Amino acid sequence: MLQERCNMDDIKVNLLVANEISFNNEIKRHSINDVLNLVEVPYIPCAVKTHVLVKILFPKRDFQEEGYMDIVAPDGLMELNTPIMKIMNFRPHPANPGMDASLQINFAVVEEGTYKYRFYVRHQLVAEYPLQVLLKK
Repeated sequence: MLQERCNMDDIKVNLLVANEISFNNEIKRHSINDVLNLVEVPYIPCAVKTHVLVKILFPKRDFQEEGYMDIVAPDGLMELNTPIMKIMNFRPHPANPGMDASLQINFAVVEEGTYKYRFYVRHQLVAEYPLQVLLKK
């Protein structure tokens, strides 16, 4: 059976980058610790470890797609591309259809500036989160 494709404007995606995001499997909830807008690093190049919460709302319960995330450095070059993840409804009725996922993202810092976390569905950019990286003085 073919699934009817919905309009990409009907999909809402939010990204939040933090030092730590944990998931409590018993109560099915994420906890976020230290939301990040800026990271200071001791030297360049180096690796930065972050966690990302991806919140996705879709227009209907039977929605299924695939998505992925990448991180783009200030020079416009891609630093990281995550494996493809299955996107589908995990919320019980009557909650709004959607899903929440947390990912640990480690990436190379090659220069100071704004690194952009980007999330794609059907190879279309649907969300972006800027993280400023500075050299600690």
